[in-house]
Amino acid sequence: MKSRERKGVAPTSKSGIERRHLLVGLGLCLLTLAVYSNSFGAGFTMDNRGLILEDARVRAATAANLSLVFGHTYWWPYGESGLYRPLTTLSYLFNYAILGNGAQPGGYHWINFLLHAGNVLLVYTLGLRLAGWRAAVWTAAIWAVHPVLTESVTNIVGRADLLAGTAVLGGLLLYLKSTESAGWRRWALLGALSAATAIGVFSKESAVTVVGVVALYEAIWWKERRQAVGLALGTLALLIPIQVMLYQRAAVLW
Repeated sequence: MKSRERKGVAPTSKSGIERRHLLVGLGLCLLTLAVYSNSFGAGFTMDNRGLILEDARVRAATAANLSLVFGHTYWWPYGESGLYRPLTTLSYLFNYAILGNGAQPGGYHWINFLLHAGNVLLVYTLGLRLAGWRAAVWTAAIWAVHPVLTESVTNIVGRADLLAGTAVLGGLLLYLKSTESAGWRRWALLGALSAATAIGVFSKESAVTVVGVVALYEAIWWKERRQAVGLALGTLALLIPIQVMLYQRAAVLW
């Protein structure tokens, strides 16, 4: 609201703003669906066969399979690859055994699409905070259709990138909200930040970049924000799940 006033734009009612955001969000989701509507029939190609169809761990939701998922690396049983992404493997189990998709690719592609659409909405939400709603719409629309994300969405095992992206985008948003809150609300947001980071780093290693994203944001806006306590608490909330992941990964590999 303040940014609108600084630009000389007359503020609108709260209900009008909410309706506009709802319509924009719906439009972005429809745009994303239109762009990726031809991906739902793509089959299990390349790495998809080895990581999903030929991985016995994803065929049933049993304690034994869960132990194997967390006790071995991404490419097991072919070998211990050095990639530790148990939550990504669990997401395949969710499709295969829980939703009953088995060897039918459609359900897997729907999960990928929903993750990508969710990331588009996160980009829009962050854009609203950083640059105003028009810039947010354009940025989110570009994120929705940019070819660089095609493999992450269309290729089923690209889900690891989508999950990591959710963690980084959602993590930054949760961090910003935590610095603006107090009391139990702040601690709840910090807990959610740790959970989001854990989901990201246990899905793909690149999600650790959320620490750099937060640091870069504060470096740019430090004079205006000066959130020393918020930064310290947020950094702690980020580093705890990252340390847990590194410990578990080392235990599995060594």
